[in-house]
Amino acid sequence: MDQLEPQSPPEGQASLAASDIEEAIRVIADQTGANPGALRFVLSSIKKDEADQSLQARIRRQWSRIGNATKRIAVSAIFGLQYAILGQLIQKYGDSSGLLTICQIIVVALAVANVGLSRKTELGAFAGAAFAFTATLGLALFALILQIRVGIEAASIIPMTILGAAAGWAAAFAGDRLLRLGPYADPHRRRAELLRQLVELQDELTQTEQLVTFLSVDVVGSTRIKSACDPLASEYTFGQYTNFIVDCGKQFGGSLHSTAGDGIILTFEHPKQAFQAARRIQGGMLEFNSFRNRTGTPFEVRCGIHTGVVMAAGKDVSSVAYSHVLDVVSHVQKFAPPAGIAVTDDAAVYMPGGGAGIGEAGGEIQGERVYVWRSPSAPGNLVPAFSPPPPPASAG
Repeated sequence: MDQLEPQSPPEGQASLAASDIEEAIRVIADQTGANPGALRFVLSSIKKDEADQSLQARIRRQWSRIGNATKRIAVSAIFGLQYAILGQLIQKYGDSSGLLTICQIIVVALAVANVGLSRKTELGAFAGAAFAFTATLGLALFALILQIRVGIEAASIIPMTILGAAAGWAAAFAGDRLLRLGPYADPHRRRAELLRQLVELQDELTQTEQLVTFLSVDVVGSTRIKSACDPLASEYTFGQYTNFIVDCGKQFGGSLHSTAGDGIILTFEHPKQAFQAARRIQGGMLEFNSFRNRTGTPFEVRCGIHTGVVMAAGKDVSSVAYSHVLDVVSHVQKFAPPAGIAVTDDAAVYMPGGGAGIGEAGGEIQGERVYVWRSPSAPGNLVPAFSPPPPPASAG
């Protein structure tokens, strides 16, 4: 275990590395006639530049990953702190030359420009609120640091933040109107600005992309079942059926997406979870028909599984109402036989063995190959525990 602990390199190894560098410098100096001291200086400068460039590159990468809205708000907060420290320096030491006051005016002007260039009233309101909040907080903080007796009321941070949000909204609104009438009225600049906004919107919408697996479950011959039984028995049984499907999905990390009549769609993070839930549903139909079915007709269900990318606002998949992925999974379910499961190639590729590990190929839908899993024991011959009483015999 001791050899697993991190250890510093031995002194001999470090000196050996240094001696190798010195030997390389001596050889280069001998072959080129260069001054060894100059070579050492150049080598140290290159190492320093590489370190500086890597740090700058890391900072640039991190900043580029931040969204435009977050940048506007962060810059507004920084301006708020600068305004606060300048104000407290004036309070502490005075400003006979007027330099600090000029700097404070410049900070406010830059903050207004930052908000106005956002061109979105909602973003402007948040940026204005960030400026007012940090400015008020900074006044109190720097008053404590500089030991200034004259502070501010603690409760004033709330109305100041609200006032800053209103001012930011107005600045963004005015900035949008001015830019429309100003340089961007030129068709070429206008096009460039619209393209910039389009890229920002695409980046923002792309952040809502999410890979999701849907499981669609449907009762075979539901219309016939409902028409052949008492309405109360139908309502009770289909309610129990919905609870049964949702409970099976939850056992494997799924959640209810939507219901439409007897059709139910569940969502999962991984296709394997959806397939396990579908197997659990098919295997549990015996129990369901024996103890929960009151229609007099055994239930058989078809299951369909498909995986795809959806645009989910706030990563809430339940908010997705219109998607190609939902359309596909609704049709895939129809490829499955009663008591079977149909899985598209997009979902099967994430499972052990792929489509071959699921079952036989069952056709194609919208360019998607479908594989079918068949239950070894279909519940078609199962009779529910409750059966309608036979009609009374006619009196002879």
